[in-house]
Amino acid sequence: KAVVSTQSTGAIGKIRQLKYKGEFIERYLQNARRLSTKKLDLVVELAGNDVTSIVEALTKQLTEQIQTEGWVVPSPTKYLLDSADLYLCKLSDGELLDKLFLTLRNFPDLDTVRWGFDLVMKSRQENPDSLSHSSF
Repeated sequence: KAVVSTQSTGAIGKIRQLKYKGEFIERYLQNARRLSTKKLDLVVELAGNDVTSIVEALTKQLTEQIQTEGWVVPSPTKYLLDSADLYLCKLSDGELLDKLFLTLRNFPDLDTVRWGFDLVMKSRQENPDSLSHSSF
């Protein structure tokens, strides 16, 4: 993970205290394609244990994208889902995670299907860093 500056950490702390953190994350991720990986890391840090706010926003975006733009999962979406602890999402809202996987299943390319399978496996593990993509 990227090293986060003290100033950024202070801002994240203030946003975490806000009542509408999930809404903030959803609005911020509307421009995810324009965000650097450093800013995407800040979103993951801000979400903390509330990974559902990231999964919910990205599932909504992917559903809309299928209908309007086509069949390619954007790189920032992949980065966020690879970085987030999906196991925590499974514990707090398994139905939402299932909805994400069902949405990804609609993408026809084999690379997305394999990546989606890796995400399913990652969501079943308490320590997602132990999943090795080379083991498949």
